[in-house]
Amino acid sequence: MRILHLIYSLNVGGAERMVITLANYQVQSNQVGLCIINNLYSQKLLNELDSRIQVFRINRKKASRNIQLNRYVFKFHPDILHIHDSDAILYIPIRSFYHTILTIHAMNLPLKGYKLYNQTVAISKAVADNTENRGLCRPEVIYN
Repeated sequence: MRILHLIYSLNVGGAERMVITLANYQVQSNQVGLCIINNLYSQKLLNELDSRIQVFRINRKKASRNIQLNRYVFKFHPDILHIHDSDAILYIPIRSFYHTILTIHAMNLPLKGYKLYNQTVAISKAVADNTENRGLCRPEVIYN
């Protein structure tokens, strides 16, 4: 299976740490890619990735609308597009070709575009309850 993770930045943080742990686990039996959208990443964290993980750095300046994300998604051609920032899916008009998963990493995050995902996952029951209580969706809980 081909799994592509998308995240805006890869600096020190809980979501970033989870992406690295998950990708390193998944690459044991899958082809895994990681696409970092913004030009914000830690080389130390990149060095923790298994060398079999294909890394795409778009290097978009933060909040810029210039994004070439579709080229990298199309190039990797994933079976699963696992997105860790909800509104990133808005930049992917070819999303209908892939099974899309949104992981919600914290409470009270704005979840712009959440209805466009095939599946939503929360990292804890508290995050899932918060998402549901805000009238959004009821994500599946998968503890990190």
